[in-house]
Amino acid sequence: MRGKKLIKYILCLNVFLMVATGPCMFQTTATSVLEKYKRSKAERQNRQKELAKQLANATGEVNEAEKRKNNLDEQISIIQCQIDESNKYISELEKEIKSLNQQVEQIEEEIAHKCVLLKRGLKSIYITGETTTLDIILGAKSFDDFIDKLDMVRSVSRTMQQLMDDLKADLKEVDDTKNKIEKTKSDKEAEKADLEKNRFELQDLVEESEKTIDKLKEFSKSVRQDIDYNDAEIKAIDEEIAKEQKRIEEERIKEERRKEEARKRAEAQRKKEQQQKKNQSFSEVKKSVPKSENSVASGEYTWPVEGYHHITSGFSDTEGRSGAHGAIDIGGDRKNGSIYGQSVLAANSGTVIIACTDSWGGGYGNYVAIDHGRGELTLYGHLSSVSVSKGQKVSKGQVIGKAGNTGRSTGPHLHFEYRVNGKRTNPRNILNY
Repeated sequence: MRGKKLIKYILCLNVFLMVATGPCMFQTTATSVLEKYKRSKAERQNRQKELAKQLANATGEVNEAEKRKNNLDEQISIIQCQIDESNKYISELEKEIKSLNQQVEQIEEEIAHKCVLLKRGLKSIYITGETTTLDIILGAKSFDDFIDKLDMVRSVSRTMQQLMDDLKADLKEVDDTKNKIEKTKSDKEAEKADLEKNRFELQDLVEESEKTIDKLKEFSKSVRQDIDYNDAEIKAIDEEIAKEQKRIEEERIKEERRKEEARKRAEAQRKKEQQQKKNQSFSEVKKSVPKSENSVASGEYTWPVEGYHHITSGFSDTEGRSGAHGAIDIGGDRKNGSIYGQSVLAANSGTVIIACTDSWGGGYGNYVAIDHGRGELTLYGHLSSVSVSKGQKVSKGQVIGKAGNTGRSTGPHLHFEYRVNGKRTNPRNILNY
């Protein structure tokens, strides 16, 4: 909106200057206003391209950041599965430890029971009143008593030894089993701790990625807003250009009407003077009207290259092209020879709006475009030289350059276009050939 107000302000200022300085300034001021609009539009179009690049880059970065985040999410999911498996495994180990503790309690009960048996054996020896095996045997009162005491000593000895061996084996089994399970549990808990650490680190990266994505999306949103604003300014400029062109056309029509009225007044005055000149003959009056030397001219347009009428490529030709030619190419012939260097004439009076001399001209080479009013325009391409300049008024039949072979050309010729309201139109509408 701010740009549109500025454009309207500039327009009003220029209108004021035109009113203040009079009609003589109209053409120059109008051209200046349109040029300002066009430069402003070109600047915004360039800005639009730059914004489009920024938006494309930001969109690409958002996509890449989202891919990285999705990859991190997948890694976190995998690690979480591993953590769940570790928790499950640790839970199983804890069950085993619980079961082992129950076994330990059972073994401890068995050990307590074996200790009771051991005490009983020792008590039996004590009850015999002897401290050595020999004393127990020698103390026998009879042979049967001797046999009984010997069996008892052997039985007590074996029992004590077995109890001691069983006790050691049970204690070792319990100790080994507990150590093994405790170590496995410790390793698994360490592995789980590492996984938890990795998960936290990845989660931090995910959060950073989300912040980056949010920033990029916010930047993309800002760029889109700039693009929309720039689009609105371009549309506003286009509207002002259209209004200015319409105003210029209206002023041109008024100027033509004024000239026509002046011409009619002059014509009436001339007729009046003719009536007063009784001795002036009709033939003398006729001689005062200039005649065209170009017999091939049709209507108010004249042939652009005098004496050269050979058409090398017609308006609708498509050979070697992606579409219709949209113009006529005028070349040399056997009679007149090459057209190169021949004078190129303005087909009608008007204003030069383009006088390109960079030898390429987008393929036209050196070329001239003339605005004839009422939306009509003629274009003369592939010139070897240009003898007019932009903004210059030219009359019908005036030399505007020399035929040549510049730009995208396969040989010396004149590329002649006729456009009506910007549309390429068959030159047969204005010329006979």
